[in-house]
Amino acid sequence: MSNFIRTSSLLLVLFSVAGFAQEAEKRKPEKTKKPSADGTVITSPLPAEYDPAAWKEYKSDAGRFSILFPGTPQEETEQLNSGEREVPVRILKLSELADYVVMYLDNPEPRNMNPQATRNLLRLSVKEAAETYQATSLEQNEITLDGYTGLFVRLQLPDRSIMRLKLYAVGLRIYQLMITTPPEQGATGDQRRFYEATADKFLNSFTLAPVPPVVIAGGRAPGARNLPRAPITGGILNGKAISKPTPRYPDAARDAGVSGMVEVAVTIDEEGRVITAEAVSGPDELRGAAVEAARKARFSPTRLSGQPVKVSGRLSYNFSLR
Repeated sequence: MSNFIRTSSLLLVLFSVAGFAQEAEKRKPEKTKKPSADGTVITSPLPAEYDPAAWKEYKSDAGRFSILFPGTPQEETEQLNSGEREVPVRILKLSELADYVVMYLDNPEPRNMNPQATRNLLRLSVKEAAETYQATSLEQNEITLDGYTGLFVRLQLPDRSIMRLKLYAVGLRIYQLMITTPPEQGATGDQRRFYEATADKFLNSFTLAPVPPVVIAGGRAPGARNLPRAPITGGILNGKAISKPTPRYPDAARDAGVSGMVEVAVTIDEEGRVITAEAVSGPDELRGAAVEAARKARFSPTRLSGQPVKVSGRLSYNFSLR
């Protein structure tokens, strides 16, 4: 229990390091064409997010991850007090139309928790942080990445800007990805959709680097295991499922007349079980139900050269009011 409390406290401090709410920078308005005093039109450059060429992959060898930023992030390290120890927190920050933060730290205390205990830890940390900074929770979903436990959270901050977070527990390491977009109150439908697409582009680009093999002179270290194969691409997987439960149609979405197709990106392990599921397109009101159904799908194991392999692909779900 003491390790749980200590880790929860570390995560709460992690939010404050990023300037979670009260220290957040002022939101910057979008730049557009505006008439000057003499009637001429002055064109200001659009924020970097609108330029596909501005998005670059950032790779961290020390952090063992890569992610897309619409520019070059600022790197810094802060020290957190954890009992008698100083815990370094690595931070990447970038401020354009949205504010971007990637942070990670290594828990100084070993912890041996099952996936559900880890989810509870992440949820408690988000709950405490939201209460501390007077943020309103709009959405929370369990997620996974390469089999590691995670949590997706969408919060509304006191200034009505929207913060989206993904947290992952990878061994003793905690990763926290954050993007804060401008307030949606008064924004057009196109602007809100652009904010959502920008957040998805940033958060969904996060990938973990493979752990390198341990090699000694003359070959692999004794007892070292072969690295698992990367998942092979299976495309649309609907017809390959041996069990594909029908998603529950959310009552609120049905009452509001929301329908349409939802696509869910999934990773299937060597035994045919879905280990990651994340909606990548479709109405927001239907995505949660589609992801829930996708997690329950089952497939026959896939083999490559006689060896079981993971498969990545997509499942599509059509929500019809008929």
